[in-house]
Parts: sequence; C-alpha cells; structure tokens
Amino acid sequence: MLPEAPQQRGPTADEQEATRRAQDCIQECHVEQLIMESKFLRVDSLQELLKVCQSAVDMSVKVGNFCATTLHENCFVNAGA
Repeated sequence: MLPEAPQQRGPTADEQEATRRAQDCIQECHVEQLIMESKFLRVDSLQELLKVCQSAVDMSVKVGNFCATTLHENCFVNAGA
C-alpha cells in the first residue's frame, strides 16, 4: 500500500498579502536601476551589495543571476579603473 501524498494547500490570505507587499516594495526600489548604476560604487560597496544579493533567500534565480553577473562585471571594471 502506497502512503498518501501530502495535500498541498494554497497560500493563506496573510501569505498572499505579504507576497503582494514584497512585490510592491521591490518594484518601488527600482532594483534593476540600482544594479545597473552599481558601476559607480566603490569596490567595498560593491562587495557588500553582492553579499546582500547572495544572501537574499527569496530572490529568484533569474534576478540572482542578473545581480551576480552585473556586480561581478562591475567589480572588474572598478578594479581596473
């Protein structure tokens, strides 16, 4: 006899509200603009921003890869400048 698969429940109203608020916050922060303008930051500031991006638990893979790639490239630009 096979064990029953656990039933997956949808998000609660509180979880949906928290998700909506997080999405609004991210949109209002203009994260893409912050990342694109990171080339003007000092190396130590870039390193701190990279640490934050890497430690963000809920960051999607696509956004995480974009952040890491852009910051990595900017570190090399700033290091050579």
